[in-house]
Amino acid sequence: MSIFQENVNVWDILNGKLPTEHMLKVDFCLKKHEDANIDKSQVERALYTGMLSLHGLVGVGHDPVLKHFDEVKSCGTIAIRAKAVQKLWTAITLLGDIEGEKCAFVVTNITNDDS
Repeated sequence: MSIFQENVNVWDILNGKLPTEHMLKVDFCLKKHEDANIDKSQVERALYTGMLSLHGLVGVGHDPVLKHFDEVKSCGTIAIRAKAVQKLWTAITLLGDIEGEKCAFVVTNITNDDS
């Protein structure tokens, strides 16, 4: 069973077959210690610094947008262009903490951004 909905093919994403400006939604959950308090602004900064440290200004230029973050469930949605999904995914996979709080991003779904 794939985490991807039928209308988004993972191989099309990874092989750059989607139009470069095609917008996708990347759903994720944070695995963290139950006592850790991580808010939306901390996640936004982590996305920015993760993209910057791994991919430089080119990575930051793809401008991932944190559209939603539920602080109770520690799950959210990021909107990003299809051409940058690989960069985003590698950056968030390699993040080991957010402002000193140990955590891990887990991508749960990728869909078309119809909004």
